[in-house]
Amino acid sequence: MSDICVDKSHRNSKIGKELVRLTKEKAGNECKLILQLSESATGFYESIGMEMIDRFL
Repeated sequence: MSDICVDKSHRNSKIGKELVRLTKEKAGNECKLILQLSESATGFYESIGMEMIDRFL
């Protein structure tokens, strides 16, 4: 799977949080989510318990 996003008009409605939760649930423990995020989304990912482990330029 690639590119999960929420339209700007629906942000702050917890859709993104639910998409990530369902993805993790369906993928199972054998899979890891590796995200490339925009700087504007950093707060969102931190708010759902994710942390940055490396930064690519």
